[in-house]
Amino acid sequence: IATFFFNTYNKRLQYPFLPCIIIRRDTYLPMEVCNVVVGQHYMRKLNERQTANMIKFTCQSPQSRANNISQCIEVLNYRLNEYMQQFGFRVSNEMAIIQARVLPAPTLHYHPASKEDTFIPKDGLWNLRNKKFATGATLGSWACAVFGN
Repeated sequence: IATFFFNTYNKRLQYPFLPCIIIRRDTYLPMEVCNVVVGQHYMRKLNERQTANMIKFTCQSPQSRANNISQCIEVLNYRLNEYMQQFGFRVSNEMAIIQARVLPAPTLHYHPASKEDTFIPKDGLWNLRNKKFATGATLGSWACAVFGN
């Protein structure tokens, strides 16, 4: 692949030993010549390992998430970033403290074929394993009749 890119495009690969991306059965591209478009969504279903990693990443306690954000702010050092300074942006090292309230958890209604058809989450957590969702339906039309004063 490295030789092909050099002979065809006069481009010497910086990382010739990295794996390639398979575009088609016989078309391979080195990772270093590929870009992910900003805002590009991945629409395919994640495999089990990817799903587990995504859940592990998103299921953090508020304190753990705050610590991770603080560490990133420290590492990225926005105070010295020339673009941030040119636009007059500042990123505080301290988390914002706001007034908030915790809303009561809603009752979740699953398909009746699930082991439990209703569930009230505790501490904002619930598990969707072995759960089925009810199938939504569209009403073509509806009416309201009032029989009284």
